[in-house]
Amino acid sequence: MATVEEALKTLGDKSVRHIVSISGGKDSAALAVHMNNKYPDLPVEYVFCDTGCELSETYEYIERLEALLDKKIAMANVFDVLEIPRKSRITPFDYLLKEIAEISGVERLRYTSPHPEDMTDDVLYVMAHYDNICNAVHFPLQAGSSRILNRMNRTYTKNHFIERAHRIREILPSCGLTTDIIVGFPGETNSDFEETIDVMNKIKFDSAFTFKYSPRLGTKAHEYSDQISEMDKQERLEKVIKLQKEHTLIRNKEIIGNNERVLVEKNSKRSINQWAGRTDSNKWVIFDKENANIKDIVDVLITDAKGISLHGHLVKKKEAA
Repeated sequence: MATVEEALKTLGDKSVRHIVSISGGKDSAALAVHMNNKYPDLPVEYVFCDTGCELSETYEYIERLEALLDKKIAMANVFDVLEIPRKSRITPFDYLLKEIAEISGVERLRYTSPHPEDMTDDVLYVMAHYDNICNAVHFPLQAGSSRILNRMNRTYTKNHFIERAHRIREILPSCGLTTDIIVGFPGETNSDFEETIDVMNKIKFDSAFTFKYSPRLGTKAHEYSDQISEMDKQERLEKVIKLQKEHTLIRNKEIIGNNERVLVEKNSKRSINQWAGRTDSNKWVIFDKENANIKDIVDVLITDAKGISLHGHLVKKKEAA
């Protein structure tokens, strides 16, 4: 994710509605609510959060971004929130989601990368209750072996992760469930790697970001003597990528024939006559432009699944009724 300073340097098109970054910490939720109350008539697409700056600095950044974007703010950032006052038995993140989802004008709200231990039923029930919270969860696995997870200093196990993933799909049946997978962490045996494959087969993620472990100077893992060879890491990565492509196609084919609400985001790479947009479950859809425009949320009938993308056509109002 770009920093606010990077965003300030790169956002030159005033017709584009982009990012306001909100600092982590106890003031994050209050600042998010403040910004949306300040501009109640503007549609808000995503809510994340950036960390590492003081609240006063954040307000300064916001003012500069507002000037740059001609006060057309359509995204607020609320990621990695550390402290939000508890209300009753509601957990902090539940409270944040609920408060922002109830703000007038928030049309689509998505967050990313919850820690598996924090993916509680309360969070899932809040997601199920509000139509404007995207039906998508990025749920980082990292590795399927509990032994390797422990070595990575992850505080969850393989079985806990699988249980939570199944619970997500139980409460949010059509949820787009994505993940991160790292292969070749020091000490990862063939048996450990097969446990990652096992988790993938049990869950069948909608998509995954896949990586080979790369040693970083100064980390504990860099000091381990049982590093994995580049050849083995590459071989394992290729197996993971191949399997994930199969799972992505399976999951995408399940929604052929559905009418999906799609946010138009950009031109398709394949044709200037087509748009690329994302469904509520965070899947990319390619369709003919017709009379749709960027930032519109439109109904698209899904007609095909190719590779990692869906294909479809705009649904007329009478057809959608």
